[in-house]
Amino acid sequence: MKKLKFLIILLTIILSGCSFLKIKENIPEEKNFYKNYELWKLEEAKVDLNIIKEKNSVNNKEIRKLELKLEERVKNKKELKVIIEDMVKLLSKNEYKNIEKHIDKSLLNVLKFNIVKKYDLSSSKIYKGKIKFYKKNAKILLLINFYDETYYFDLYFKFEKNGWKLINFKERG
Repeated sequence: MKKLKFLIILLTIILSGCSFLKIKENIPEEKNFYKNYELWKLEEAKVDLNIIKEKNSVNNKEIRKLELKLEERVKNKKELKVIIEDMVKLLSKNEYKNIEKHIDKSLLNVLKFNIVKKYDLSSSKIYKGKIKFYKKNAKILLLINFYDETYYFDLYFKFEKNGWKLINFKERG
């Protein structure tokens, strides 16, 4: 008798298609928002957020959560731009001590940076490329015109709890 009751309950659940479970719909705008958010396409993510607001497809609490995520990401992007600007200025003034706080303390990075510190870059011109973002990482090309030679460096940054860190830099060539 117990087996029969159990079988009836199990069949009822299976045949009803679990309709009593609340399943969140996949909202295309929300998917697009997270995709653009992850790729640091913040203007597109803002547009997606406005569409979500207009369609009223999620509740206000969820919208506020998305707004806060976007605001934080915008702040993080600006922070990296400031760090890179500072690094370029400090490199051109040979003020390496202030740059070290932005470098990940791996042995390889410390050794590489100690080599860079041996050079007087005050008479060089330093140019930077456009920052490319992906998830919690960023990459930028740095050019150093040193007398009649040009050196190309790829700088790799990672966003961690306490901000952006330069996790790797290597010369192209």
